[in-house]
Amino acid sequence: MRNAIAIILAVLVSAGCSAPRVSNTRLGPDDLQAMTDQMVESLLNSRAVAGRSADSDFWIITLDRVSNQTNDVLPLRERWVFMNRLRARLNESDAMRQRNLAFVLSAEAAEALNRRQREVWGRRAVPTHALAATFSALTQFGHTGRSDTYLCAFRLTELASDLLVWEDRYEVKRTVVRNKLD
Repeated sequence: MRNAIAIILAVLVSAGCSAPRVSNTRLGPDDLQAMTDQMVESLLNSRAVAGRSADSDFWIITLDRVSNQTNDVLPLRERWVFMNRLRARLNESDAMRQRNLAFVLSAEAAEALNRRQREVWGRRAVPTHALAATFSALTQFGHTGRSDTYLCAFRLTELASDLLVWEDRYEVKRTVVRNKLD
């Protein structure tokens, strides 16, 4: 009996001393994977890209910008994680070569690379298309908690004409319920 009481007390004490559970509504690693995988499939199966072949005109794509229109502070480095994973996943696929698509550094990244290398590399490949993303959220607060519905929109624009050739979105809702002690 004494052993059972000691075990129960040990469990109760350790539960009381455990780290607090932090709940929030921010986008996380699962969203990164789901979002970028969904966007890769969408872009490669889109009308603009699916019908292309190795004989199609060469498209040179640059990553344009990632805009944060949420209530969360999303540091620039975190925003770019989504775009960089999307680019990497696309580059992993044979479809980029088969459809005559390639990525080039953004103008800012190319200039920074030139400064670090302390040399001029001559002409830079001129992008034909720009890939951009906008993160938006609808936030609701209440006495019972908070919810954020995220809309992450991606778009590929043809630079010569400003035509939007592909657009898709990833949507997810996050909810945090307040503790009665809050």
